[in-house]
Amino acid sequence: MAAATKSNLGKHVGDVYVAGVLLEVHECGECGLIYGALESFFDNRRKDGRTFYCPVGHSRAYTGPTELERERQRRIAAEQQAQSRLELLEHETRSHASTRGHLTRQKRRTAAGVCPVKGCRRHFKNLEAHMRTKHPHAVKEARKS
Repeated sequence: MAAATKSNLGKHVGDVYVAGVLLEVHECGECGLIYGALESFFDNRRKDGRTFYCPVGHSRAYTGPTELERERQRRIAAEQQAQSRLELLEHETRSHASTRGHLTRQKRRTAAGVCPVKGCRRHFKNLEAHMRTKHPHAVKEARKS
């Protein structure tokens, strides 16, 4: 009993009404016989992957993931994508807070007359006086934050 692959499963030829019942019509991939069954029968075989037979007796089966497995894989992928985006958002939030802290420290240093170059701790009276007289709003803002 060989499982049918997509290439030898046969093809869906069409649909036909017989005595008021809709049949899905297929051609056997092995012998070429045209046969039909209820659409729900083929839907169930696609979902569960179980073997079925053409009227001559050739085994047929839809291989690969079932519809339920495909839906499960899509759900898992969506959950992983959502988790990844959440982690990225958390990282960006922490990064933003860190940058905001660095900027606040720099504003305070400059308002206090300390050289803004990293590692330099020189204090300039004239810078402090300049900030106080020409940019009092910046000094006030630096002290608030």
